[in-house]
Amino acid sequence: RGAIVPYTRRPGEILPGVAAYYASTFQEGLATHGVLVKTREGRPILIEGNAEHAVSRGKTSLRAIGDLLGLYDPDRLRSPVHKGAPAKWDEAEKALARTLQYARLANKPVLLLTSAVVSPTQQALIEGLKTALPALLHAPWEPVAPLPEIGAMKALYGKAVFSKPHLDRADVILSLQADFLGTETNAPMFVQDFAARRAISSPSDSMNRLWVLEGGMSLTGSNADQRLQVRPSKIAGVALTVARLLHESHSLALPAGITSEDLKAFVPDALAGSLNVDPSLLRSLAADLARARKAALVLAGPALPPEAYMACHLLNVMLEAEGNTLDFHPEPDHPALLSFADLGGLLKDAARGKFAAGIFWDANPGYAFPDASLWKNAVAHIPETYRIGLYEDETALDCSWRLPEHHWLESWGDFESSPDYVSLRQPAMAPIHETRQAEEFLLSCMRNMKIEVPRSYLEYLKTRWRSEVFPAGSPASPVSFDAFWNAALHDGGVKRAPVKQPPPAMNIEPIKNALAAAAKNGQVPMPAEIELILSPGAGVYDGRYANNGWLNELPDPVTKTTWINPLLLAIHDAEQMGFKDGDVATISAGSGSIEAPVLIQPGQSPGVAGLALGYGRRTGNVAVGVGANGYPLIDVSSNSPYFIRNIHIRHKETGERRAIPRTQEHNLMEGRDLARSWDLPEYAERLKSKKLKT
Repeated sequence: RGAIVPYTRRPGEILPGVAAYYASTFQEGLATHGVLVKTREGRPILIEGNAEHAVSRGKTSLRAIGDLLGLYDPDRLRSPVHKGAPAKWDEAEKALARTLQYARLANKPVLLLTSAVVSPTQQALIEGLKTALPALLHAPWEPVAPLPEIGAMKALYGKAVFSKPHLDRADVILSLQADFLGTETNAPMFVQDFAARRAISSPSDSMNRLWVLEGGMSLTGSNADQRLQVRPSKIAGVALTVARLLHESHSLALPAGITSEDLKAFVPDALAGSLNVDPSLLRSLAADLARARKAALVLAGPALPPEAYMACHLLNVMLEAEGNTLDFHPEPDHPALLSFADLGGLLKDAARGKFAAGIFWDANPGYAFPDASLWKNAVAHIPETYRIGLYEDETALDCSWRLPEHHWLESWGDFESSPDYVSLRQPAMAPIHETRQAEEFLLSCMRNMKIEVPRSYLEYLKTRWRSEVFPAGSPASPVSFDAFWNAALHDGGVKRAPVKQPPPAMNIEPIKNALAAAAKNGQVPMPAEIELILSPGAGVYDGRYANNGWLNELPDPVTKTTWINPLLLAIHDAEQMGFKDGDVATISAGSGSIEAPVLIQPGQSPGVAGLALGYGRRTGNVAVGVGANGYPLIDVSSNSPYFIRNIHIRHKETGERRAIPRTQEHNLMEGRDLARSWDLPEYAERLKSKKLKT
């Protein structure tokens, strides 16, 4: 039990019982959300969306709200640890400074592995460190990121280009296994835009129409007007068949370099027969898209083969979605994320003794990198290793130094949320433990190396904003920098004019290659193998929130499961293999093998299994023993790591069963309508006649 202490150091502006609010920013991978942090007596008690934020527009992630509990997590690392013994911060600073000085003199590389860097000031600090230490290798990595989409855009345009969908402008939406209403990081904003076109206030209002092609059962699929069960390996073929129908039946032009002959392999009737669907559905889909034209939008999810992204892009080009329902903008000048294969290459270099030191900041390869033996071998051959993070996690256990970092609610920072908006993060409270912001620690090390830098990261942040964000850095600005800075802190960020760039020229060859790959795949009979879709956990995401009880308790929006990640099987497959809910299965792919209980999921496509990532942690009092770690199933060399073409599923030899916690198992409607459905004219008539009943 904690001791009750008096509130003796109350700041003058704080009134007991009166809440204070701070605008800040929550980062998750490449996504950022503007938030308002409600505090009482100096302690954050609630996180909600910031309506002043130009990107998130008052919406925020459930994980941002739930991560408030992470601030108060008793399992947080509270002070530095060196080789299992308590240590002091000045000892860690001097040790790292000595290591970096040695690396600089010996011209030996130092590995800095971080999570995604979307903060321009954080990036500037790392670049400053690289200037002082030319051999520093900065490698940003996220275990769950839209890597296949990024790779497809690089192939098409020669550089990373990000797409921004405008669902509020779309009359017809085609989702290729994109769960934009579910667990994607930007789902709160997508839900807002999608719902805006579903709100009917008068009989003359129009609604959007949602088509979904998917192998698993998603929240987006459950909201579809028309949903087709399609294996992920066959989705590209369906999309290219629709492209053929758009061209031949509705006269939509193909991009230069693609001819009608390139689409001859995609025959609507033959494809529909192989998928066991009515051919008229494919024609209706094409007609819907053709009618909407520029008001149509096609989206592709992360667990698809590369050719599916090319097919998605081809459809959007034919529909002229760019500039209407879809905007493309170059990736901000941030370091590109590593793929699993890229990280594997670095770890092999480390195992050969290439690096003088390794600094692991936020990223947790000890848990999320699929090849555990390669990770162990690599870290064992790095002489000095430093882990900067919130917990003594799997990576920290393999490092000499374990250094506790501030929680984001205790930190300063900025983020390039979009080309026309820069958001700020500010601490809502003083640090609870003897922790440091990682940027502060790196600045201290640079000072120990006799490099002249500001005394604090806040000073470093403000200096950069004064020169690069403050209007043109002009002394003739009508407001002072202090007034500008305070207004930005109050609002959570500032708008700015984006630098306009001409659209890059598209390379047609990747699309032609995708057409050939999809045509070849279409000639193969429907395989007997089970395909696996890996997706981030609804609450725990990639595993970073696995020690958060609130987010473990958050039910999956489709299965309603909590505290577990079962293997989802279609009814047909479960019957064929003799599985019932709760039977433990052994799942193998490549050299990886895990165990998980089975959950039979209605709506799952036959031949497709699903598993959530982020579970099976080895550290944390809450996280240990919860679920199975799905990362070992990933093929490190694959360019579609979250889609596995062939897995083997068998009963565990002992016949073990496990209970699956669910918040909803009662499936009877007790005589009420299962669902009420009208077309738009019927709905309008009911509105007029007031025959709608709740």
